[in-house]
Amino acid sequence: MRPSLRLSLPLAVMVTALALTLPLGSCSSDRAATGLMDTPDHHALRGDDMVDKGEWEKAEREYDLALSLDKEFSLALSGKAVVEAHKGYFLRSNQAAREKAFDTAEDWFKKALKKAKSDKEKRTAHLAALRSHAMTQMPEKWLEEAKEHYQDALKTDPKEEEADPHYFMAQAYRGAYKLNDAVAMYGRVLEMNKGRVGDADREMDLVQKVIRAQPGSLYGRKVAFQESLSRADVAALFLGELKLERIYTRDPRLDTRFQTPGEFQSGPRKAVDIDTHPMRNDIEEVIALGVAGLQPDGSGRFYPDRPLTRAEFAVMVEDLVAHLTGEKDLKTKFIGAESSLRDVRSDMPYFNAVQTVTSRNLMEPEDRVRGVFNPSGNMTGVDALLVLRAVKVELKSYLR
Repeated sequence: MRPSLRLSLPLAVMVTALALTLPLGSCSSDRAATGLMDTPDHHALRGDDMVDKGEWEKAEREYDLALSLDKEFSLALSGKAVVEAHKGYFLRSNQAAREKAFDTAEDWFKKALKKAKSDKEKRTAHLAALRSHAMTQMPEKWLEEAKEHYQDALKTDPKEEEADPHYFMAQAYRGAYKLNDAVAMYGRVLEMNKGRVGDADREMDLVQKVIRAQPGSLYGRKVAFQESLSRADVAALFLGELKLERIYTRDPRLDTRFQTPGEFQSGPRKAVDIDTHPMRNDIEEVIALGVAGLQPDGSGRFYPDRPLTRAEFAVMVEDLVAHLTGEKDLKTKFIGAESSLRDVRSDMPYFNAVQTVTSRNLMEPEDRVRGVFNPSGNMTGVDALLVLRAVKVELKSYLR
């Protein structure tokens, strides 16, 4: 039986302070509510709101507050599963850590299913399981298990009043790179028009762009949905998607790079900050080939994990085009010309590169109507793949 709520104000404050100093995730005993809105339902709902905003730490705290009031509250248990799975999402390169994250998430959503008292709570628990499989991509046959939870979620909503099961199944298909299935499921969300419409519309557009890009390498598929790419990512992407060695070594007379006498004599510099990096071999190869924009700086640092900007990517693509076409004046063609873009001044070091790639329709301005390129913006995975797709079309003409 819960403690009485009729406490004096100082005592209530002390109880609350003591409760909040305890590990919330443990939920060893229920605490007393301290106000009308201090309820499991309210905290679980707020946690869901935080998840939708991507504020994961705040979400976890809300779910913990709900569980500190009722340690068997199914909606909060489901929320904890999603939070733990999200932790595994960022550990995809670490198999052991990913397995541990999924195991923890599985404990939460199994308990949520066991404690569910209504169809809504059962549906939420099945969706937590679906999302846990999709985010961690665990265990080995995770997609099959995700489908089972999707079907179970639908059984709790026979009139299809909620779009969430279809939306999260679409996300699972996307994670499994079953893109046509994902598009069909996003389409179902849009047709229902019962929630997640904006998210589904954006995701469908993104998936369709990836389909158009047609990544040809495993690494291309891996980075397709990344919101930003590191310099190491792009090194691996160039090697995986393009015949890079053939482009840069086919005829030494077509070397369009500007080199100081010191650089010409010493050759490619060695990067001093990649010795333990997993993409070291790829980085060393692009350095050796001399790809502009993917070289160490004066101190020998490559900065492999630094996010790549759109302007930096334009410089790299310009270098590829110069080597493909053999146009000696390509890198100076627009010097002295007026910029066609509002946010790319003609005195910027990347001006010629941006003008080259946009005039040849290899890269699109971020806002063509306003004439904005956004040179400092992150280069996304799908946009990089679309550019390389256009370059590969050129490859067919120049590398026969």
